[in-house]
Amino acid sequence: MFSVHAEQAVLAAALKARGYHCLLELLHPDAPIKPRHRRALLRARRMFRGLSIAVERQTATEGWANAMPCARCKQMLLRFGIHKVEYTTPDGWVVGKVRDCSSKETTAYHNCAHVLLT
Repeated sequence: MFSVHAEQAVLAAALKARGYHCLLELLHPDAPIKPRHRRALLRARRMFRGLSIAVERQTATEGWANAMPCARCKQMLLRFGIHKVEYTTPDGWVVGKVRDCSSKETTAYHNCAHVLLT
């Protein structure tokens, strides 16, 4: 059994919708980029250019929760050319760059998270 983070799920849906099924294995940040992936990855990066990803997480009782992308999601987002991120913290929304996310949690699963490519 494995877990899919919210960021992975939205990228998978976007890739499938555009016919980039061959790139689904690259959603795992440790997967090597093989020569057969290079051309499709460049096209996908062009497709995602200028887009940002918004991740929100709410708890049942306390309102907003931390939805900062974990280190693995950060790697994956950068691999696909997404550089802008918006996410929630207990204090509200944060807007910034993916590379500036420095989550100490290596397994920051986004339970009940909602993600939107904008």
